[in-house]
Amino acid sequence: MKCKAFISFMLTFVLVMVSGCGLQQKAVEGDSPKEEAAEPKPEKLSMTQVVQKTQKASQKAKGYTVKSGGKQEISMEVEGQSQGITQEFDLKMDITQNPRAVHFSGTIQGGGQSGTVEGYQVGNEIYQTVDGSTWVKGTGADLNQFGGNQGQDPSQALQKLQELLSQIQGNKKDQALQMKETRDQYVITVNVMEDQPEVKELFLKQMTGSMVPTMKQAGVSVNESAIKLNKLKQVYHINKSTFEQEKMEQEMEVEIPVNDGTTSGVIKADQSMTLSLQGEFTGTIEVPQEVKESARNAQMQ
Repeated sequence: MKCKAFISFMLTFVLVMVSGCGLQQKAVEGDSPKEEAAEPKPEKLSMTQVVQKTQKASQKAKGYTVKSGGKQEISMEVEGQSQGITQEFDLKMDITQNPRAVHFSGTIQGGGQSGTVEGYQVGNEIYQTVDGSTWVKGTGADLNQFGGNQGQDPSQALQKLQELLSQIQGNKKDQALQMKETRDQYVITVNVMEDQPEVKELFLKQMTGSMVPTMKQAGVSVNESAIKLNKLKQVYHINKSTFEQEKMEQEMEVEIPVNDGTTSGVIKADQSMTLSLQGEFTGTIEVPQEVKESARNAQMQ
């Protein structure tokens, strides 16, 4: 199992995670809650009310454009040996909500090299290319099923998390989900803790739903029950007037046991990224016919 091949798939993993994260589009102009925006002294809202209003605002536009930038360190340990690489990425992504689809382009740097990347994900098909050369196709990670329909409503992740935490008492709940206010924003912080197995399970299900099918497509088996989410922190910045999610910051550490039929190992990824809302996207996303015809199936060998 070659580390280089896996790194290509980690790019796919990053892209699916970005497209499924809880960043939503800007509200359609003229549809913002004017009564709330006009209030000289906005009412004091609970976290539950903010999440509900955020979810409602997420349904107003057809799609949105997001800028994603960050850094990830990836290593693979096999039979006592380790290979690793540090990557930095800068991506622009157009995303439609119904049906859920993504077109991305940008740059990625790592291992002393840099290059451009482009790709599409429509339904359960992912097409990507590096430096405009060969297109590679993967299947299995359906955005419309990602995260329990989170792909249809990005803000649903926060709502599900809050519902889960309502069953947790005391300090555990306070440590996992917190909200503070600035002059213009509500800032909600999600911090997955070691002693919160229910919360970890929610996010692990989200991750495996997007990543595991793509890796299986390449002939790599993943021991899903042994995946470890060592760290996950997300910070959502929500506009007080429109309730759009303007930015999301994420830090994550994960360990993934894998096996390609001949060798087994552990993939470790340490990722930090920021998603920033750029505006509404009103177009459609389709995979060009020439890309479909020229793409080869993904193989990890």
